[in-house]
This record gives sequence, C-alpha cells and structure tokens, in this order.
Amino acid sequence: MVLVYPPDPGAEPVPPWSTALLSQRDLSLRIPLNYVTYPGVSVTKACFGKNVFDDASAMRCWSNLFATGFRRFILDLYWDDTRRVWAFCPVQLSSNASSILSITASTAQLTARSGPAHSGSLTVLDERQVDSSLVVPSATRAATSTNTPAPASVDALFHVGPYSCSQSLDLSSFTTVLADYMANTGNNLQAIVTYLTLNLHVAAPSPSTDAPQLSSSNVPAYGQLVGNLLNVNLSNYLYTPRLLRQDRANLNSSWYTATDDHLPQDAYFNTTTVGNGDFSTSNGWPSESILEFSKKTYRLAAEYGQIDPQLSLYNFTGDAGLIFSEFAFQASPGSQLTSNDDQSCFFNYYDDTIAAHNNSWAVSSQLNISRSEDVFNDGSGITSSYNLTACGISPLLNETLFNKTANEDYRLYQTIAYSSIWSWAAGEPRNISSSDDKSMHIRCAAFDAEASGRWHVADCKQKHYAACRVGNEPYVWRISSNKAAYSPSDETCPSGSSFDVPRTALENQHLLSAVQQRRGEDRSDTIVWLNFNSLDISGCWVNGISTRCPYQNGVDTKRKLIVPIVAAVIVFVVTGLTLFVKCAANRQKSRTGRRRKRANDGWDYEGVPS
Repeated sequence: MVLVYPPDPGAEPVPPWSTALLSQRDLSLRIPLNYVTYPGVSVTKACFGKNVFDDASAMRCWSNLFATGFRRFILDLYWDDTRRVWAFCPVQLSSNASSILSITASTAQLTARSGPAHSGSLTVLDERQVDSSLVVPSATRAATSTNTPAPASVDALFHVGPYSCSQSLDLSSFTTVLADYMANTGNNLQAIVTYLTLNLHVAAPSPSTDAPQLSSSNVPAYGQLVGNLLNVNLSNYLYTPRLLRQDRANLNSSWYTATDDHLPQDAYFNTTTVGNGDFSTSNGWPSESILEFSKKTYRLAAEYGQIDPQLSLYNFTGDAGLIFSEFAFQASPGSQLTSNDDQSCFFNYYDDTIAAHNNSWAVSSQLNISRSEDVFNDGSGITSSYNLTACGISPLLNETLFNKTANEDYRLYQTIAYSSIWSWAAGEPRNISSSDDKSMHIRCAAFDAEASGRWHVADCKQKHYAACRVGNEPYVWRISSNKAAYSPSDETCPSGSSFDVPRTALENQHLLSAVQQRRGEDRSDTIVWLNFNSLDISGCWVNGISTRCPYQNGVDTKRKLIVPIVAAVIVFVVTGLTLFVKCAANRQKSRTGRRRKRANDGWDYEGVPS
C-alpha cells in the first residue's frame, strides 16, 4: 500500500490552537532544545494498544499523532531475525508462518497524493500586504494532491496469540510516513523539531516463549542498523551526534554564525574560550532557530531508549554517528505525582539560576488522567499535563486513552497535546471580529495572575503594570512601578530591566512569582502586560512593540496560505528560465532588426494560446 501522511480532518490544529502553538514555538526559537517543554507519546500505547499491527491503521495513527502536536515519539522496535526486519509486532512472523497461523485480510482505500520534497530550507514568504491576517495552513492543504485513488490494498494479518500483525509493517513504514509529514510541513509556519526514542527489542518466537539471545550471525547487518534505516528516508532532516560534536567544538563557525534574531540564548549553557579566541561548549544544545532556519534544515533527532540484553552484540558503533546515546533526550526530574496531585517542581522562588533549575530534557509520564471522557471534551484541558509543563517538565503519555487508539479517536490525544501549552489560556488567543470597533486595539497579550499565569488577548489601550526582564536573565523578573497602556510600557520598567515576554514554561512560572509578590503591595490589578502583540498583522504574534510580522503570505490576494517550498522553488526556477530564454530571444531579434515592442515600449511576451 502507498504510505503517506493522511491525518484525519480536524487533527491538524486550527485557530486558536494553531495560533497558540505557532506563537509559543516562535517565543522559544532561540532557547536551547533541552530547556523547551513539549508533549511526547508512546506509539505502542497510542497506536497498538489493542495489539493490532496493520498498515492502514498505523499510518492513520502516526499521521494523527504528528498532526495533533506531539513532538517526542517512543518507538518499540522488535528485531525479527526470521525476516531480518525491525518490526512493531512483538512476535516473529516467519516466511512460512501462513501454514500454521490464522490469517485475515484487511483492505484500505486511500487517496494517493504527492507532497513537496525536502530541499534543505524552509519556505520564505512574500512581501507583506497591509490589512492582512495570518492563517496557519494545514499540511494537507499545502501539499499537492491528486484525484486518482490508489488501488485498494490487502494487508494479510497474521494472528499469533493476542497479536494481529502485518508482515509489511516495519520501521521503514514509519520513516516513510514521517518523511511525508516532514515534506508537507516544510514551511516556516509549521516546521518543528521532532524527537524519536528507540526502544530496541528482540521478537519472540511465540507469545508464550521468551525472546532468544542473538548470536553474532543473528544480529542486524550493517545495512539493517536502525541508524542506517532512518537515514534512508530522513537523512536530510536528521541532526546527529556527529553534527553536535562539530558544532560544540567551535561555536564561532556554527551557532554564532546565525543572524541576531536566530542566535541561541547562551545564558542557558556554559562556554569556554579555545586557543584562537573562539568559543566552545561542553553542555550546550542548539536552539530550534539554529536547526530549522540555518542553511540546512534539521528537524529530527533520534536517541536510544531501552535496549534488550539479547541485543548485546548489536553494532552500536555503526549507529554512533547517527543516533544519540541512551536517553540523551530524557532526564528524570526526580519528582513524582502523588495521589493528591502534589508534585516537586523545578521552580524555586529563592533561586533563579540555571544551575539550580537544571530541567534539561526533564520528562515525566506521571500524568493523572481522568477516568471520564467528559474532561477531554469540555475544552479545559488536562490539569496534570499543564502542571508538569509549568514546572519545566515535558509530559509523556504512556497509555491507551479509554481503550481507543489515535486512529480511532484522535481528539483524546489532541487534548493531551494541547494541554501542554504553557502560555495562552484555553481558547486564546481568541479571534477578534474585524467588525468590532475595537478590533485594531485588542491585539496585545496580557498575563493573568488569577489564571495561574496564563495569557489572554486584551485591549492595548488599557493600563496595566509591565513585565520586565532583568538583563538577559531567564528567571529574574521585575514588575513596573507604574501602570501604562501597552505601547508606553517599555518606558516603565526599572533601571537594568526591559519590557519582555517569557520564552519557556519555567520563565513564565518565575514571572508569576514576581507578579504575586507585587500583588502583596497592590492587589488592585492581577493583569500584567507582556511584550507580545499582533499589532502588525492580526494573528501574527511578535515580541516588540514595533516588530513587523515575519510571515508574509503570498499565494492569494488574501495572503492566507504560504507556498510549499518545492512549489516556490519550481516557480522561481521556471520564471528565471523563462526570462532568460525570452531575453536571449529578444537580444537575437535586436541583432536582426526584428525586435518587437508593445505600445508602452515593454517586452512583448508570447504565451500559450488560450
């Protein structure tokens, strides 16, 4: 069957969720990856919780998880030595298994479509149009689709004990769908960095027997190593340990070559000076801006997770340059949720240094999920997911929600992903109707201490205190002494501080503490201005009172969609070739005295007859 990225209608974020996700991504673009929180999910639980491993369901499930906003994916891969493949099915499916196993067939009718191929950089948008609004496109809208349905495919499912498995579903299936997702989101509105955690197991001969210890002749050959298989479809996107070592060794020739608006915030890592005066780092990670908006776009990183002892002879050296070491992207926060939902937290009011709040790669699967589906449908989100995020910990979903996989009901999983948004309150930033007389003024972000520090859209003419960052410190905030409307707020901050906005969940928590302390002196106002607005273009949120929207849409007159990267390149190349050929032709005609002109003395272009 054709493997593509086909999320269910509604799985991709729409406003206000798409706006919240984009604006939050943009705020944290310059923060090192290891200090940014994002939701993760176990693919085994979300897609194979019912022990059914068929191609069509898996493709739909993976696509829905990609679309809903998850960024870390835990994969359980099983080496099936009888077929020499990395599969998702926990038991072996030998080539002659059909004679001894119960087999059924499942059919799937899918619409084949082609998406833009990766070309190494993200889409650059057009000149801005006045009185326009930013609309984040869905990946499927950005792709070029065909109307020809793919032929129905028949996937044989081998029933082995409790498992129903397709022989064709393996790691390459996942990477094919992931590559199509990457291609269809290859623009500067939708691109995000995705993380893979690879748990490596050995498939058992049967459900009732243990997996065997692999000998040197049974382990994967070099071409079957996990890293090499990832590289087949994802090499253009993969950020590797080799690249990290090179980048760290000389920051002046790597991360520090970025433009000012993409430079990583080096307050989050240590630097040392090498002999020639250049800087290096031993613990720094690149920011998302470095990976996504550099000369070569990297949007994927993979690490090893749990590794079965039966794989002790696996050639890890062969993967060392491609896959990060075990749990390189995970650190136990040392905190567990208790029955009364109390938890430890990286936030500490009395200490505002990075070293004290080293939430680098902090992850926790301790989510208190309600047993009622109503909680998932009321729009308020999952409290435990938000609480973990607010404490600087990335939530990891490790269960099948209400016995429904993500291909059966993506909305349950979407709720978990959306609950990890640490900035905007539910339903924010809301869309203000252009018919509203105040619509041009209701475009500023306000921090609400009464709402646990969540943000909402407010009238820029209102007067509030301002959030002021001390120097470039991540966790040191002051609140202005005087109230002002939004625009003059940058003049109200105390000396040594500046009007600003939090860039991470933990920064937001420290600001909340500063606001609460200020309220002890004045309880008349729980709202604080943030230096975050959409004054330039509705729906495009930027840091800076006079900052212009960086996303200038240019596909149609309403400027609502962006051009997919390959389409843009093709148009550019074709246009360039057309001009080149035409100019050459006109030069030739000039030499022969037969140059034709239009009435206004412009070039006479000959097009295709209508």
